[in-house]
Order: sequence, then C-alpha cells, then structure tokens
Amino acid sequence: MIIRKHEEDNDVRPGMEKSLEEARMTYFWTWFNVLTMGLVDVAQENSVHHDEDEMRDAELNMKTLKSAETCLETMRDAAYAFVQEDKSGWSLARDHRGQLSEIGLFFHCYPHCSVNSLHLHIVDLSETDLTYEECSYKNLSMELVLKTLKQEIEKLEDEMQLAGRKNAKRSRAATATAEEEACAARLAASKARGATEVDTRRAQAAEAERQARIAMVQAKAAQVLAGTDGSTEAATSRAGRAAAPQGAASAKPRLSFSRLLTVPTETAAAAAEASREVVVRAVAEQLDGGG
Repeated sequence: MIIRKHEEDNDVRPGMEKSLEEARMTYFWTWFNVLTMGLVDVAQENSVHHDEDEMRDAELNMKTLKSAETCLETMRDAAYAFVQEDKSGWSLARDHRGQLSEIGLFFHCYPHCSVNSLHLHIVDLSETDLTYEECSYKNLSMELVLKTLKQEIEKLEDEMQLAGRKNAKRSRAATATAEEEACAARLAASKARGATEVDTRRAQAAEAERQARIAMVQAKAAQVLAGTDGSTEAATSRAGRAAAPQGAASAKPRLSFSRLLTVPTETAAAAAEASREVVVRAVAEQLDGGG
C-alpha cells in the first residue's frame, strides 16, 4: 500500500504518469473502484461479450469475493497503522471494540470520484471542516463496504451449501436408481437361468419318457414275437403230421415230410415278420394315446 499526502493539482490519471511514483494501480478493471470489487472478470480478450456460464461459477465468485475482502481489510489495517505511527497529531481515541473511533476511512464510489483508480481517504473526524461536509454525500465508509461484502459472501455460501445438498440428493437418487436397475437385471438374469433350467429339465423328462415308451414297445413286441414263433412251430409240426400217409414206408414219408416242411416254414417266417410290424405299430399307437 502507498499512502501519500494530498497535494493541490496532484490528480494524475492512469496513463498520464510522469514517474513510477505517480503510477496508479495496475489491477484489472474489476479493481479500478470499490464499486466493482468482488466482481468476476470473465471478459475475453478482444471481445465485448462475457461467458455467462463462467459468471455463474460459484467457486470462482467466492474466490473473487474473498480476495476483495482480504484486499479491503489489508487497506484498513494499513490505514490504521499509518495513523498510529504518524506524528501529525491524529486522534487516537478508541471505541469499545478497540478501534480508532475518530478515524474515518472512506471510498468515493464511481461515478462520484475524480480518480478512476482504487484509493482510500483517511479522515480525522475530530478535525473536520466545510470540505468534509461538502463531500459527505459521496463518502462511502470502509465499514459499510466490508459489511456488504460479507453479506454477499454469506449469501453465496448459503447458495453453495444448498446446491451441494441438492447435488448430493440427486447423486443419492441416481445411485438408488442404478442399484434398482442392477437388482432388476440380476433378477431378470436369475429368472432367465431358472427358465432355462426348467426347459432343460422338461426336455430331459420328455426324452426319458420317449425312451421309456420305446423300451415298452420293444418289450411288448418281443413278447408278441415270442408267442408268434411258438404258434408257428406248433402249426408246422401239426401240418407235417397231418400230411404223412398212414402205413407208408419209412423212407418215403421222410422225403414227403421234408418237402412239406420247407414251404410252410418260409410262409410262417413272412407271416411272423408281418405280424411283428403290425404289433409294433399297434403298441406304439397305444402308448402315444396314453394307453
């Protein structure tokens, strides 16, 4: 901080400095006056437009506001330190807070200012004159500026906390939704596995039933065929005995019996095969019909 005594005709504007001692602040436009302190500078280079989304960045706004608060508090402390160290006879009376009660710290808020550069006026309120009264309409006290800035910070903090709670609520809701979807997916997969297992068991049972029916058909067919073969042999024997003449010589009947036996045997085999096919079909149809 630079503290200098006011001099007549010493009202140097930015860009008109003749020496480094006359140079004013080189901050951005947001620091040219107490009016703009705490505003976010989002102007792009060579552009007249602002980034609206960046202006609503809560963290950036909070950082800028607290930076402005720190700057103002530093200016206040520097002013009080100067008064206490200066030997010009400043009033050092203090209030119940321990602060210098007769020292006024004032800004001239834009456009009620003659210099477009941030500066603070230090006034000994115990030695005011007509000049002070003439300038009272534009004297904005440091205390009011800090109070307003702190209110903005508190309001933004509340908004950020509310936004944080809303974001947390949305996050919990999103997590719950994701968990529900995952649970539904697991349930669907379980049902699918269960359906697959049921289908598999049904297919296995159907196959077992089919094999059992085949075995029953084969067993009944075997029984039928066994009965058919016995009947054929008996019929063949009876036919041979009936064809042999009574009282004939032994050699001749054997030849006749051999010839008679050949023909009925082939006929009986064909009949047996046909009979087996009929029996198998009949048994299969009976089993398919639930018999």
